[in-house]
Amino acid sequence: MGKLFRSVPLPVIALIALIENLLCPTELSIYLGGLRLPPHRIVLLIVVRFAIWRLLLGAPRVRFRAFDFFFLSFGAWTVFAFSLQPAGAGGLETGGSEALDSVGGYLVARAYIRSLASFVAALRLLAWAVIVSSLIALPEMRLGRHLAHELMQALTEQRFGLTRAYGTFDQPIHLGTFCAGLFALFWHGA
Repeated sequence: MGKLFRSVPLPVIALIALIENLLCPTELSIYLGGLRLPPHRIVLLIVVRFAIWRLLLGAPRVRFRAFDFFFLSFGAWTVFAFSLQPAGAGGLETGGSEALDSVGGYLVARAYIRSLASFVAALRLLAWAVIVSSLIALPEMRLGRHLAHELMQALTEQRFGLTRAYGTFDQPIHLGTFCAGLFALFWHGA
């Protein structure tokens, strides 16, 4: 396990460990006005600056490329689209949060995962994250209680006789999307 941590750059480790609600449930968020800052967004606000600096001023293999521009454009479009929603400032906050999550994560990966070995190591670390999420979710499925969020009295939905587990995520679909979405990548990439 120590070798795995040495193979993955520290900013990537921090983001994987603090992926929203993976090991840091919603209750650990900091609220500034109407803006919710979970731990991973705080790390992104810090690390993205270094990632951008690395992309703009880094070695030739790490330089800013045309596809980076398109991804940044996607982030700008996300903010713009959400700001047009009737929620007004709330739409701008939501768009900014979505753009920070997607574009920030992309920039950190783009700047710090620079070899096949570091990519495979990051995949292995993500596999451990899936295992940890699953271990947290399994008792919830069996007991029918949302232990990680301390919602012992919450009513839960049942499917096929099993409780839809939250783990440390905000809702069951986030847990399922996180684990299932990475399964194909693990199957073919690791």
